[in-house]
Amino acid sequence: QVRSSPLYTPALLLIFLGAFTKSAQFPFHFWLPGAMSAPTPASAYLHSATMVKAGIYLLARLHPALSETLLWSGTLTAVGAFTFLFASFVAIRQVDIKALLAYSTVAMLGTLTMLLGLGGHYAQEAVVTNILSHALYKSPLFMIAGIIDHETGTRDMRLLGGLRKRLPRTMVLCAIALISMAGIPPLLGFVAKEWVLKGALESPLDQSLRYLVLAVVVASAALTIVSAWRMFKQVFLGAASEEVAAKHPHEPALGMLLAPAVPALLTVLLPLGLLPTVSALLSPAAASVAGEALTFDLYLWEGLSVALGLSVLAIGGGVALASIEQRVAGLRTPWPERWRGATIFDGIIDGTLALATSLTRLIQGGRLRRYIANTFLALLLIVGLPFVLYGLNDPRNPLVVPFDAELQLYEIIAASLVPIGVFATVTARSRLGAIIAVSVVGAMIALFFALFSAPDLALTQLLIEVLSTVFLVLVFSVLPSRFETLSARWVRTRDAMIAIVVGLLMGTIALVSASSGMFAPLAPYFLANSLPAAQGANVVNVILVDFRGFDTLGEVTVLFIAAVGIYSLLRMRNTPPKVRSKAPMIAQHHVATPPQKPDLIEEREAVRDV
Repeated sequence: QVRSSPLYTPALLLIFLGAFTKSAQFPFHFWLPGAMSAPTPASAYLHSATMVKAGIYLLARLHPALSETLLWSGTLTAVGAFTFLFASFVAIRQVDIKALLAYSTVAMLGTLTMLLGLGGHYAQEAVVTNILSHALYKSPLFMIAGIIDHETGTRDMRLLGGLRKRLPRTMVLCAIALISMAGIPPLLGFVAKEWVLKGALESPLDQSLRYLVLAVVVASAALTIVSAWRMFKQVFLGAASEEVAAKHPHEPALGMLLAPAVPALLTVLLPLGLLPTVSALLSPAAASVAGEALTFDLYLWEGLSVALGLSVLAIGGGVALASIEQRVAGLRTPWPERWRGATIFDGIIDGTLALATSLTRLIQGGRLRRYIANTFLALLLIVGLPFVLYGLNDPRNPLVVPFDAELQLYEIIAASLVPIGVFATVTARSRLGAIIAVSVVGAMIALFFALFSAPDLALTQLLIEVLSTVFLVLVFSVLPSRFETLSARWVRTRDAMIAIVVGLLMGTIALVSASSGMFAPLAPYFLANSLPAAQGANVVNVILVDFRGFDTLGEVTVLFIAAVGIYSLLRMRNTPPKVRSKAPMIAQHHVATPPQKPDLIEEREAVRDV
């Protein structure tokens, strides 16, 4: 059912986007090597086990429902295989220990993604096996990187060397983990790599695709051997630099070596007699990936096979490349700098900030008129467009309200005075005339409340009108008595069109909402429950205090906060600024201050008070 849904393709592409970015698949791989600021124990935990594999975990859990399509298998196989090969090559070029290990983590994440795309029981078994194997060799490597950094003060492999004499125990643990990472028998990394090859050999994909994947696996495994050898050689072999030797690096305490020693030794002990236990541990996980009951048996040796031959080929190729590792590391990448993931990401961030700056300058221009216009335009876009597309198509939302009674003359007069008052307000040339005209609109609305049996609302409306009129008269008393035309005609025409459209939208929404038959009306419920449930005969008061109590509490809180803020500003108005320290005052005595005229001082104080 999921795969046959028309939303399968867009949903799967979005899942791919989230999983690929979370698990550092190409071209989103660059964040993982760049996230190396954490202490090495945190890096060991995050890189080897949990965080970076969250995308892989999501794909594995969704495998039973979303797999068995060309989009699933083709995308995961292609992206995973390319990430595997790409990261294996880039790891060789790194000079920072943690960067090398981070790119090898990207390579393993590409391997797991590729296996989920290959399909088949061997691939599903290889996913869980490699998750365990990778955790057991990558966590000690990151902690050993921390030991080396702590003892020498650097992770730059060009400055290291000769640490085999000063850190022999650390060298042994590092060698074990690197051998497992390189897939050399008899360590657990070799068993995991064998299962990757089996997964590619037994995949239900086309034969040509299987051969291409096998070539990628063999080449990437060989490159992994080169990066492992390169790290071991440049850190522990050769001669130490003078800077490192001057720090006198020494073996850390045994307690510090215990943490990397446990997983490193497990990579040796598990293949030598404990693989049945490992298989029993991993079988339920593999069954979850497959979506059906599944048990499998890991083994170190099954005799001569194609997978073993490919492993030997990869090891031989890795040894051959390791002999010329300097040349391999010096190869220039054909990928242009401008097309690299980090460069593109930085460009997107810079573009986003530039766009935000431009929008801020456009929207936050410092003019109240522009703020109101932008608010109304956003309202038309967010509310008006969906309302026109969907709110007017339902026959249960008539645009004409049926009238059960004939209109009275006084109702027609009151209704006519509202648009007349609005028009008079817009066209008024004097401020006092505009105040009187807009008061007519409010008075007629209060009259409608009184005519339709809402005396409390009428009183509230009258109170608001009186306060608004007094406030406007007080404000406009310090302004010129007449309006002046300060904007162009096209600006006023634009604003008028926006105002008309917004008014039509709000009026239509109110009309449709009041006449809609889509939902049962709320009025009968409040009329029936106000007195018995809330002990109040005034339905409006009961709604405000009981049914909408928290809403009213929020409104009162907002008003209280605004009042406190206004009171605080008024108290601060005449408070002289405080001097924070005496030093600026001393410095000011050395500056000649021009004398101020008394009338100029009084004028500035008056301006400040205003």
